[in-house]
Amino acid sequence: MCYSGVNTFTVNYKGDIYGCHRCYYDNFGSTYKLDDLDKGISLARRVFMCDVNNLDMMPAKCKKCNPAIRDRCHLCFASNKKAYGDMHAISNSYCMLMKELFYLLLEREK
Repeated sequence: MCYSGVNTFTVNYKGDIYGCHRCYYDNFGSTYKLDDLDKGISLARRVFMCDVNNLDMMPAKCKKCNPAIRDRCHLCFASNKKAYGDMHAISNSYCMLMKELFYLLLEREK
């Protein structure tokens, strides 16, 4: 997972804090706004971001995937939300691409 809002943050010019640049630039409004520099990040917003990044929330197909591939897969909930309307939806083409890249790099290491 990406751990946006848990390990990383983005602050805009107004002092608003978001989990990452995608949460801000994709215009999700207050959904992923964590708060602002004056207030700091509330415990409720931190818990929300931890819940969003919870590995138990990943799709079943990801849980079944080879861990060596899955651990290198960047599951961006903001991109998924923008593209599919569901922050935990992953496209089949993305899965295929990540698997192809993994096996290609594995072959190059031999």
